[in-house]
Parts: sequence; structure tokens; C-alpha cells
Amino acid sequence: MAVDLSTLDSGTPRSLDGRVYPEKFRPFEAFDEEMLSRAANLPKFTFDDLAAELDNWKALHALGHWMTSAEWRVLIERVPPDPQRPWTYRVTQRGHDLLKTLS
Repeated sequence: MAVDLSTLDSGTPRSLDGRVYPEKFRPFEAFDEEMLSRAANLPKFTFDDLAAELDNWKALHALGHWMTSAEWRVLIERVPPDPQRPWTYRVTQRGHDLLKTLS
């Protein structure tokens, strides 16, 4: 997703095509510390890779929505497709910086 980087610190990120960060994703921000701390230990990860790291059923249930929220907020980003794997992500520098403030 192409996010307008100038809107990241506004609290309401926007995409380059003008879409606004959906309010329905705000509750999933509560999982940032748990999800980012697990994801940060993986150089690249898929949904299934990160799910395997979780032992909290609430976090596991929220994973898909959290990943969408985190991608909107540029905490994680998709890496170039690998034909051998499904969508693959990595934690961005912004995600690592947020994790330092949460820990």
C-alpha cells in the first residue's frame, strides 16, 4: 500500500490516492508491542510465520487486522514477492523505533 509519508504523524495516515486510515483498525493498535516484538525477531515473515510465534489467542485472532493496521502505519512493509512464498513482510525502521518506545 502506498502511504503518504507526510501524514504518518498526524494520527490519521492517508494513502497516496486519498484513502484515510480506517477507524475500525484503531483497537488493533493495542497489539503493537506484542506483535512487533515477535515480528522483529524474524528477518522476513508471512502471516503464518507470525501466527506460529503467538501464544495469546486474542493476538492470534487479531493478527490479520493488526497486520493491515501496521501496514497502514508503516510499521511493517511487504517485501518483493518470492514465488516460493506467500506475501512476505518485514518490520520497518519506524516499527523498530516504536517498539523501543513501547518496551
